[in-house]
Amino acid sequence: MLGSPIDIHQLLQQPFIPQGASTRVRVSVSPCGRYVLKTPLTAVEIEQAFRRYGIDLGAVEWSPCPGDALASADALGRLSMESYEVAWENLRDEAALLFIGMHPDGSGQFVILQQRVQLFVDFVHEAIRRGDSRTGEWAIDELLTFTGKLWK
Repeated sequence: MLGSPIDIHQLLQQPFIPQGASTRVRVSVSPCGRYVLKTPLTAVEIEQAFRRYGIDLGAVEWSPCPGDALASADALGRLSMESYEVAWENLRDEAALLFIGMHPDGSGQFVILQQRVQLFVDFVHEAIRRGDSRTGEWAIDELLTFTGKLWK
């Protein structure tokens, strides 16, 4: 994944620049743009994020806890963090994961540190634009291999 060892503590000391949030994590990028720091949202923040999209977690049929939006948000947050932990154990390189755990600053904040990656579709479009069909084919093969690993 990386050519030389990196100092996670040093990386986490830099001032990450907030970029926004998904429905489960807050995302920040390092000043150099090479690293992404993700911090989990609280159950309340997850529930509010889904509401912004017009989704009531207590009312949708796929809700982990039908009738209780906050419990559903909490369950979704836990599942999301569990998926990062599974990726750390099984797909660390493929997911460009550098660190998962409590921030070494003693704050008690759980963090996920990843290398910043290029979106798959952008990578393939760039290869197509260059007329580089081999790279595009390689990327698709790698995506299928990665998907197979995820199914296991």
